Amino acid sequence: MRFPVTFLAVCLVWIVSIPPGAETVLRMSPSSDTFDYYPTDSQVRSETNPYPRKNIRVLADRWEALHPGIRIELVRVPRELAYRAWCVSNFMAGTIPHIIYQNMGLVRDNDFQKGWVIPVDEHLEKSNPYVPGNTRWNDLFYPVWQDAMRSLDGKLYWVAPDTVGVGLLCNLDILEEAGVTSLPKTFGELIAACEKVKQAGYMVYHPGDMLFIDCVLASAIWGELIPQMDVLRKDGIIDVQEMARAVEKGILRTDDGRLRELFRLAKELMNYFVPGYLSVDRMYAFLQGKLAFFEALSFYMRQVEDDTRRNFRYTVIPFPEISPEDSPFGGYPLAGAGNAGCTTTWQVTNTAVRDGVVDLCIDWLMYLTTPENAEFLVNEVGFTIPGVKGAKPLPLYEPLMEAALEKMQSPRYLDWHALVLSVYSTEFFDTMRRIREDLCHDTITIDEAVENTDFWLRRTHRHVMRRNTATWDLSKW
Repeated sequence: MRFPVTFLAVCLVWIVSIPPGAETVLRMSPSSDTFDYYPTDSQVRSETNPYPRKNIRVLADRWEALHPGIRIELVRVPRELAYRAWCVSNFMAGTIPHIIYQNMGLVRDNDFQKGWVIPVDEHLEKSNPYVPGNTRWNDLFYPVWQDAMRSLDGKLYWVAPDTVGVGLLCNLDILEEAGVTSLPKTFGELIAACEKVKQAGYMVYHPGDMLFIDCVLASAIWGELIPQMDVLRKDGIIDVQEMARAVEKGILRTDDGRLRELFRLAKELMNYFVPGYLSVDRMYAFLQGKLAFFEALSFYMRQVEDDTRRNFRYTVIPFPEISPEDSPFGGYPLAGAGNAGCTTTWQVTNTAVRDGVVDLCIDWLMYLTTPENAEFLVNEVGFTIPGVKGAKPLPLYEPLMEAALEKMQSPRYLDWHALVLSVYSTEFFDTMRRIREDLCHDTITIDEAVENTDFWLRRTHRHVMRRNTATWDLSKW
């Protein structure tokens, strides 16, 4: 990919060169797409600076005191540039910081084959010297969330201090007035609660980004078949090639009742969606005390916690499970019902190799991911949840973490977005969204939704196979 010289120039002015003979400098971009850990210019909380932060600089100063002659430079990423484009341009120019963030849910296979980032597996097998008694750094992390974002070669190219919470924001005052005496744990209990809220005259349910239907509900319905699909990466997440294999072998079908059950349950919940929800400001409606349930990421949960407009009691709960009573395909524990896994995935780049500072980068990441330091860093603002064992979440997120860790103990648990049908292609994603909206607004029936999905799944499968058969090793199918 070729970038204009002017574009590269804009990107590169943000990187400070290390002059000859100067102290050793580790350069790090501490941002993520969920939350930016870069220290704010002001530490005074205000309307324009609602979440001042400095703790990563505090930790850097403490680490520097243990390593005289070494300085950590936190690199601010230009807000006017797309972050991925900024990374690629600096990779190509050899000016990428030693440690960067990239969303491993999106680009986990993009860079390692180019040699731009290094695997951390061998380092994870070493002890973390900042944790007394630790003999293996990797023991501080949760394998479920690591395995979900391994690259195609089976290796890890990142380390993360945090995870992102998912679930339902619940207005407790509305639920009490509506006669809901316990928070819903199953789909059936959620529907019963929604009906009571509707009868009480309140706005019932806002689906937000449709996390429950798209990511949790589909995974639960196909839970029994996921082990038969997850044979290439074996990471608990069905990727495009595994989906193609499942369609080709007749494992993922549209005529075995599962797709119809997905739409049946989805429609049952859609009956309680806020009318015109696509144009309704979900945060405003919830903060005004008019909305009972709101699908949310932890980013929204913390904002609700802090907003002075809120004058009602609330809580957060994991997405309800699909029980055997709710569906003949139910009964699979959802470890991803309260936590979507690692979010700020930091990578060590080839620039660190060139500059001979890989071991220092690893040491700094070890320091950042002790339980105490991860808790100190992540909970400063609290948009995410510590992803290091022993690091305590904010009280707000305790129900989500407790549910996730409990479900992980089950051998049949399902991770977040174990199966998301719409990832098969961009075209199929748009088509599924359109079918879902038509079903929600009663312009098609459940049977028509199944028929339309069957047509587009077959069409998409043919296109996917034509595009990828030459590069996929079908002998592993």
